Amino acid sequence: MSEWERNGRTLWAMAFTLSPAESRLKQRVTIYNRGKLPVSFMYWGNSRVPVGTDSRFIYTECMGTEHGGTSVFTWPEFRGVDMSWFRDDPEVIGIYYLDPRYNFFGLTDVRRKAGMVHFADRHDVPGKKLWTWARTPAQGGRWRLGSTDRGAAQLLVGLRGGTEREAHQPGALRMADARSAPRLEEQWAPIYGLTNVHEVTEDCAFQVVPEEARILAYPFTRKPLTLEVAVAGQTIKEVLLPSETSRLHEIDISEAAANGGFERMEARVVTAGRRTGTVSVVSRCVKRSAREVREDPIFSDHSPMAYFVNAEFSHKLLYRDRAARYYRKSLELDPLNYKAHTGLGLLQFLHGEFEASAASFKRR
Repeated sequence: MSEWERNGRTLWAMAFTLSPAESRLKQRVTIYNRGKLPVSFMYWGNSRVPVGTDSRFIYTECMGTEHGGTSVFTWPEFRGVDMSWFRDDPEVIGIYYLDPRYNFFGLTDVRRKAGMVHFADRHDVPGKKLWTWARTPAQGGRWRLGSTDRGAAQLLVGLRGGTEREAHQPGALRMADARSAPRLEEQWAPIYGLTNVHEVTEDCAFQVVPEEARILAYPFTRKPLTLEVAVAGQTIKEVLLPSETSRLHEIDISEAAANGGFERMEARVVTAGRRTGTVSVVSRCVKRSAREVREDPIFSDHSPMAYFVNAEFSHKLLYRDRAARYYRKSLELDPLNYKAHTGLGLLQFLHGEFEASAASFKRR
């Protein structure tokens, strides 16, 4: 993609794979750090999807924050509005999802029963972001895909990293070690016949329909999949899905209702003898307070990287005194932070402190 990424001078490569008899697009991103020092990076993979009044956002996480990071709330309710329905969103929205417990997200049209899901290991690619470009066709004109009666939404997946505490900060950066090549793998897949999604694996999307006592499965590959339906930990049924891709399959789970109800049911997804997912109507998420998810207020973090990010942001906004203060705090914790030395040196040069500026540049 580039031999000259300006922030960390890294080389990026991206590979897309479409395989025969598979209805998924696999994406592999490799970041090559050829330097002798660790560098930070942030990565977003974007997908643009048309939306309308019947569009429903599929986000199974329960903690979110606004794009500006001023509020932490429980998804999908925010200020009395169910944000999962596009028709109910009062304005253009931008939301980051915190504390990830699932490997997927997506969007579906409940009337057409069609949409798209994204899958990635949340430990490697933990970021999930929802961004709508427009509320009306006029606002979203340049994003429309062959339609005059719909706006457009963009689903974003991103990478965030740092320490466990910093990983919950919107926009946090990940570090690539010296002479390393971190690799990120993810995939996008269309779904049909589903109005909601409770689990996605590399090979299939699943929806539980309690009122009809069934599980719907929409596979992306022809790999043999087994569903082990259990209630309160006891397996009551095993189902081998047909090796057919892009076709909706129905699994009867009326036995679960007779053995304790769907709240106690889970269906374990087994692929090649390995458990790859769990289908359940019970959420894995834990609703927590803002302070438990991240430090509050948002800019009071105490790591050298957090101070540097805040310094860089203040520098771009021309708050130079504040930027210099944050650069120095970052260097107090990490004297080898060459980016903080560079930023402080630029500020000192602009203030006419040429000797101090030269000393900062020499310390890089």
